[in-house]
Amino acid sequence: MSNLFANIAITTAVVLPVVAIPTASALPPVTAISGYGFSRDGAEINYVAIEFASGVLPQDVQAVVAPLGGCLAIPADGNDNFSAAISLLLIDSGNPDDNAAWLGIVHIPNGYGGMNWQTVEGDTADYLAFGKGGPANSPELALGAVMHAHSQQWTDAPIGTGESNVRRAVVAFPATMLDCDSDLIPDSLVLAFGLGSDTNGDGLLDWCAPIGDLDGDGVVRASDLSILLANWNMQGISDIDEDGTTGAADLSLLLANWTN
Repeated sequence: MSNLFANIAITTAVVLPVVAIPTASALPPVTAISGYGFSRDGAEINYVAIEFASGVLPQDVQAVVAPLGGCLAIPADGNDNFSAAISLLLIDSGNPDDNAAWLGIVHIPNGYGGMNWQTVEGDTADYLAFGKGGPANSPELALGAVMHAHSQQWTDAPIGTGESNVRRAVVAFPATMLDCDSDLIPDSLVLAFGLGSDTNGDGLLDWCAPIGDLDGDGVVRASDLSILLANWNMQGISDIDEDGTTGAADLSLLLANWTN
């Protein structure tokens, strides 16, 4: 996946400020998140709507999600556009002035005065694909496409100013990515934004660990049984039913969840 934003300062007359690629921790805290799944040409895709505590820029969001295997959403048709709107409505605050979100479509000034809309993956894009009206800002500015959830309409907003009042973004991931709790939000994204934990570093959200997985390797097997037996009649991680001691009831729970 190409990094379109990285090329802006090299190939255009109007440049964006050069900034370090942010980590998720460099973005404002996430205040709401929700996933919505749909099909496109036989492929299953999850759109994830993310709301931040304050305004973000699309290039900063893209820099975080791209290494995880995702990108800002690029609606290809009316169904995609509708799906993006649905994902946003799932985190809707009810404030009509605060339901706009960045998409993965940007205008890169080309020095000729015309519009040069592209996807964040570097492909040509048609801003007017859904007949939502023309851009409101000058073609001399670097712009990003913004969707409004209730109307499904697009507007545009500057992305080269270093600041933004748009607090939301819609990002896309293949539905095949690890999602242990089936909430349509990839586990890697949950971990990146600090919305879940993975204390043993196995890539699996802690709350998805199977009952009886005492060593945190994602399966229940002999190593877990050894831990339980070593802690018989004691408290601690092996007290699966949390009755204050490790005993027969905990052994039964472990065996019932044995990984074949």
